[in-house]
Amino acid sequence: MQLFSDRKRTEDSPDTGSKFEVYDRSAWPGVEQFRQRCNEWFAHFPAVAQADLRARFRSSDNDQHNSAWFELVLHEILLRLGCTIEAAHPNVPNTVTRPDFLVQANDTRFYLEAMVIHASSDDRIVTPIEDEVSRWINAIPNPNFTLSLHVTGELREQPRKREVTRAIERLMAKHNPADVRRLVADGTPAPRTTLTFGDWSLEAKLVPSDNGIADGLTIGNPPMSSSVVDKADELRTQKITEKLRAKDDDELDAPLVLAVALSTHLYEPKQDLLPMLLGKALQRRNPKTGARAIYRRGDAGVWVRNDGSQRHLNCQALWVFPSPWISYSTPQWYQPWLALNPFVDVDLPDQLLQVPRVSATWESANQGAIRWSDGVDLYTLLTNNL
Repeated sequence: MQLFSDRKRTEDSPDTGSKFEVYDRSAWPGVEQFRQRCNEWFAHFPAVAQADLRARFRSSDNDQHNSAWFELVLHEILLRLGCTIEAAHPNVPNTVTRPDFLVQANDTRFYLEAMVIHASSDDRIVTPIEDEVSRWINAIPNPNFTLSLHVTGELREQPRKREVTRAIERLMAKHNPADVRRLVADGTPAPRTTLTFGDWSLEAKLVPSDNGIADGLTIGNPPMSSSVVDKADELRTQKITEKLRAKDDDELDAPLVLAVALSTHLYEPKQDLLPMLLGKALQRRNPKTGARAIYRRGDAGVWVRNDGSQRHLNCQALWVFPSPWISYSTPQWYQPWLALNPFVDVDLPDQLLQVPRVSATWESANQGAIRWSDGVDLYTLLTNNL
């Protein structure tokens, strides 16, 4: 049983179909290499879980495909780090959901749960004026960069075209891809420019182009889509928080690591998500009433609510993967990182702690002092023949 069949492909760049259908039909050598790797990794996947993973991987629903692909990648990473997968989707007493993997490394066990996060397509409606602005930007030549856009407010009156294009052209001309990659690798926000018209604002961030095609589209994501809407970072953070809180009442017999693939390209999740995992307080909105409850950190990994009630937080670490890790594009510039929770006792195996990570003590996390540690390059780890 394989994820992709062995047959001859003839279409260079299929432009229709689901992700799996495009990957399955493409004759491009890079996609052929991707198919071979997927089949190889699938052969390492637990036999009892292969049928389920294969069905989701080959689904025409891109969300199902992305989820299965992420599980496949995580499984292979764990194996190459020297871990053993005891079970896929294990049954765990006293839990609401089943984690994706139970992992063994030396004398240490931990659960790994994976999730892929996107903002909902219903979060924002694109106006005709915004649509025209996006066409202006996409027509700008882009040999070195694509753009990631973040939109806030409502554009009521059409801006002057030259004012929009000149600002974008100046941003792209001022930088080169190598320098931007170095900035991002050091944790510095990518260069950007902001256009403001009334209460409407568009922030354009530079994303280095890997192929240098001068006649391609300038905007990497649909410009006004839900992946870049106002408060998209809050939406992603809220979904992660909901997942974490869903595990609060679980009585797990081993540490929990939550692996998250985010619909964002650069390293800024380091800033966006650290306050949620390592910060002093957590806000939760009641989906029915809209009311907010504030939880503050207490000793030993306990959330303390305003009324004095407590909830334990079981998650020992959050493993963050930028969006290229859920596509076939080479993710060598986008290093995942593991955020260790300083408010609970972290008992994770040395094999997992080889990866790039961020950590803090209980005291320093409250004061904002964070320590970053380099580690194994996971792209290199996956592409080496072992």
